[in-house]
Amino acid sequence: MKPYTHSLNLDAMEMLIEAAAELPDTASLRQWALENLPHPSLATRKTLYRNFERRFLDEDPKNTPLILLYKIIDDRRTKQEALLIELLRAEPLLDGLVCDVLYPTLLEPSAGLFAGSERELDLAKYDAYVENALQGKNASTIKGSRTKTRSSLVELGLLWREGSEKDRRYYLEPKEPTLRGFIYALTREFEDLGDRKRSKRFVFEEAKTPRRLLMLPDTLEYLVSRAIGEQYLDEESFAGEIYLRLKYPTALDLVRSWGER
Repeated sequence: MKPYTHSLNLDAMEMLIEAAAELPDTASLRQWALENLPHPSLATRKTLYRNFERRFLDEDPKNTPLILLYKIIDDRRTKQEALLIELLRAEPLLDGLVCDVLYPTLLEPSAGLFAGSERELDLAKYDAYVENALQGKNASTIKGSRTKTRSSLVELGLLWREGSEKDRRYYLEPKEPTLRGFIYALTREFEDLGDRKRSKRFVFEEAKTPRRLLMLPDTLEYLVSRAIGEQYLDEESFAGEIYLRLKYPTALDLVRSWGER
């Protein structure tokens, strides 16, 4: 698995997304980034653009779902939920930490608290996951990936931190994503799987979408029901199992439909 060695810098990423929606091609966007990102170092501006291009850009910015979404959707929560999904798709280590460390933490009964209440992150488990995922990498790379992933998760609002640097503690709580953020995430996951239809059991028991968005089962049930009611999903039955079928086969089709409403 690749290390995670660059900070997110959410403000710069959103500036680049908004610029990409208005500029004709990636060459123009790169030039804009080098001239306009508010960082004094040219080397930093180049790094920010390279990270943005690797994480978020398809060949044609105008046909990149995230960029189109930022252009036509006003709701900031939906925008940031879509950005989170694209970042996790591009960064396997960060994705694994969210799905396999943060999400299970929410579901663990602890000290009499009900599953899904505010939880303190077990840093030993977190650090062990990073070390295991980066086997063969040097100690400096592993340490940097631990630090950068935690900083990015704080910046994205999935964690918050308390205490001094020597006694830092991290906390998380479940999220209730927007309907559009949820269906964007699910569509992206189905695309990555090469499917337009999956069993309802898969969505509730195996899918990454609820984990990536830190959703509890009740929230997932509610949003699936709403997605069916809003005709983003169709329910189908085959051989005794219920399947969920996307109305729009790709995230680009989905986002374009929002521009037509």
